[in-house]
Amino acid sequence: MKIKMIRRLLVCFCASSAFLLQSASADLVHSYLLDGNFDDEFLGPSLIPAGEGVFTSGGYQFAAGQGLSLSGALSNPAEYSLLIDFSFSELGGYRKIVDFGNLSVDDGVYAFSTAFEAFSPLSYETGPFDDLTEDMLVRLVITRDAAGIFSLYVNGNLRFSIEDSGGSFVFSGDDAIIRFFQDDATTGGEEVSAGLVKTIRVYDTVLTEEEVSSLGPVPEPSTAVLFGIAGAAFLSLVRNYRPRS
Repeated sequence: MKIKMIRRLLVCFCASSAFLLQSASADLVHSYLLDGNFDDEFLGPSLIPAGEGVFTSGGYQFAAGQGLSLSGALSNPAEYSLLIDFSFSELGGYRKIVDFGNLSVDDGVYAFSTAFEAFSPLSYETGPFDDLTEDMLVRLVITRDAAGIFSLYVNGNLRFSIEDSGGSFVFSGDDAIIRFFQDDATTGGEEVSAGLVKTIRVYDTVLTEEEVSSLGPVPEPSTAVLFGIAGAAFLSLVRNYRPRS
C-alpha cells in the first residue's frame, strides 16, 4: 500500500510541475544562463557585454555602467516578456535596469532606492519599497501586451500594471536592442550600479499572471539538491521493493 501511495503522490507532483513549467516556457525563445559564456541556449543571438566583467559561480559580475545588450531577440518589440535574475551592489537613488531606447531617452525600468519603478515622462509607477536588497538576487519579470499594458513582477508577484499609451516601453532602437544595467545619455549615464546577473530569458508573448507566479523567485541551489535526493531515494525504494509473497 505504501509504495502505491508514494507512486501516486510522485505522479501527481510531477504532472503538476510539468504543467506549470510547460505553460511558463511555451513561448520562451531565448535563454541565457551566464555560466561562463553569453550564448543563447536556443542558439539565437548572444548577449554583448559593455565592459570586461567576470564570470563567477553565481553568474556574470559587472562593474557600474558595464552591463549587457541584446539585439534581434524580439519578433515584436511592443509585445514581450523578459525575465531577469540579478542583484545590485549599490542601492539609493535611481539605478537603471532595462533601457528601451538604445540609451537615447530616460524611459526605462529602474531600481529606485529599494523599490522597482517603470519611468517615462508620460506615465510611471513605483512598487513597494524593500523589494531590493544589496547583493541579494531578485527575479524581475516585465511584460507588455498588444493593448499597451505594461506589467512588472517581483519574485512571481505582480507589483503593478500601467497603460503605456505613448509607447515608452516599446524597444525602439535598431534591431529592437535591449540594454541591461546601462544608463542613458540624458542623465550622463550616471544612474547605474555594479552587480551580478544570473539568468536572462526572453519570451515572444505576454506571460499571464498565473504563468509568472509559477516561475516564482530565483531558485535556491538547495532546492534542486533536495529534489535530486528525494528522486534518488524514491528510485532506490522502487528498485528494492519486493512484494510480500
